[in-house]
Amino acid sequence: MHKFVKSPLAIALTASLMATAHTTMAAGFQIGEHSAAGIGRANAGDGAIADDASVIASNPALMTQLKQPTLTVAATYVEPDVSVKGTKNTNAAGNNAGDQDASQSDVVPSVTIPSIFYVHPINQKVSLGIAAFTNFGLKSQYDDDFGASDIADTASITTININPSIAYQLNDTVSLGFGVNYLIASAEFATSLSNSIAPGYEAYEGAELLGLEGDGSDYGWNAGIAWQVNPTTMIGASYRSGFEVTLEGDATSDLNPVYNADGELVLDLPELANLSIAHQYNDQLQLSASIDYTNWSTFEKLEGDIDGVGKVHIKDENWTEAFRYSVGATYQLNPKVKLRAGLAYDESPVEAEDRSLSIPDSNRVWYSTGANFAINEMFDVDVAYAYIDGEEVDVTDEFSSPTLGLNNTFTGTSEGNANIVSVQLNSRF
Repeated sequence: MHKFVKSPLAIALTASLMATAHTTMAAGFQIGEHSAAGIGRANAGDGAIADDASVIASNPALMTQLKQPTLTVAATYVEPDVSVKGTKNTNAAGNNAGDQDASQSDVVPSVTIPSIFYVHPINQKVSLGIAAFTNFGLKSQYDDDFGASDIADTASITTININPSIAYQLNDTVSLGFGVNYLIASAEFATSLSNSIAPGYEAYEGAELLGLEGDGSDYGWNAGIAWQVNPTTMIGASYRSGFEVTLEGDATSDLNPVYNADGELVLDLPELANLSIAHQYNDQLQLSASIDYTNWSTFEKLEGDIDGVGKVHIKDENWTEAFRYSVGATYQLNPKVKLRAGLAYDESPVEAEDRSLSIPDSNRVWYSTGANFAINEMFDVDVAYAYIDGEEVDVTDEFSSPTLGLNNTFTGTSEGNANIVSVQLNSRF
């Protein structure tokens, strides 16, 4: 068996993106959960509010607003509820073998996302910072008896972004910020033929189409500006460049020995932009809003390269630009307690005609709440909770192999919701 219309590599790597949106619960496979303070207001106004040192991730220009050395450590727990419901029709050697169930709940395991930020003012105008966090990631795991494992099975991508930054207060109202980003990425993907293919094909049941492990890194940059329009209103804008990460590693296959070799995949990660405003309505109430832009149009296709095989076209993705809109409020209940709430609408970059079982992305709505508790002058704690409500979407996808004489089609729906809980400690020295 040497040729597939949809090659083992194609199946494995398109499946690798399954549930990324549901794991992180943001557009595509983006992660926006950097701080409990931001999550508490659905990240509304993140680029214009200097709550803590996590401003390195949202807008580095805001570092000049922190007048003391500040350390922020956060942990965010994401509990997804992702389900796939449908059937797979199997056509074997021209004979329709009928439909079989291809449904599963709890496709995506729970995950904890850590982050750490530190800002150090050098003088009244210059501040330095360094952070480690992530903007992209995924994790999905189908059961061994999932009826469409030839289309989607197991996937994991982990990224860590190390981000040293500098900010300069240009004058009394404007600050500028700049950062360098070093992204480290690792990935593990696998797909297999389902445990029930069709009569006469039992020898292939459970066979690995392809397993792929790889690591890579790339550099990028980010910049921001913060403008104190008047004593009660701050506007912030920031930009974060994209990455072109070459993942290098090993490929394995039970069905095609030629794929047991070294391989690589270039993964294009999008550029990000944010526009935020925060307005202090009165002594107690602050209102905020943001528009976030993610240029997923760079994610046009996946293409791999395997030693001894060469370039392998994996899949046309044809993703589009996506926006996220959020509004939030912060209320100072008393000198030691601050309350937050927020609402956001997150667009999917995947058009209906390009949606697949491997990437069943959908629009989603965030409902968030949170609080800040001051312990003393040096320490305070943030907590937050968010519920992510994803749309139920129709999904149609197929796996085709002329060599095996198979043409399998999945038809069904996918839905992904999530509970998010975040805790954060802030320390000022």
